[in-house]
Amino acid sequence: MVKIKQHIFFSGQGKRTNNEDSGGINPGKTFIVTDGVGGSNKGEVASRILAESLTEAYKKTEKI
Repeated sequence: MVKIKQHIFFSGQGKRTNNEDSGGINPGKTFIVTDGVGGSNKGEVASRILAESLTEAYKKTEKI
């Protein structure tokens, strides 16, 4: 079994002027990686909103 001691999300910018990747972690259960649509307006906003929304949804379902 692999045990993860520290949760880190890392993403490289590559050749673009901004990084549109986002991530979220539900420790011990789920890792979320979202990718904006390169070249489209506000792709970084869309990927961040989705990552945050999924992370919050997972937290709410754990309480049920």
